[in-house]
Amino acid sequence: TIKNILVISGVIFLSSFTTMKGSKQTELNEIKNTVESIIYWIGEDVYNGRIYQEYADTYVDNLEGILESIEKLQDE
Repeated sequence: TIKNILVISGVIFLSSFTTMKGSKQTELNEIKNTVESIIYWIGEDVYNGRIYQEYADTYVDNLEGILESIEKLQDE
């Protein structure tokens, strides 16, 4: 019947939305983890004398901006 088709269509639509939202969250988490890892390794590079602190500060400031953007997207 038409009612059953509408119910099934609604369930499929909602499950696809949940999957897309979950997929988006997974991708944002991966980006966040990568950015945090880069920040860590920049700190290691400074400690080991591979990069100047002034350069590292600029990179870390920009990366922290990316983290803030990710958090805003995750809150949506």
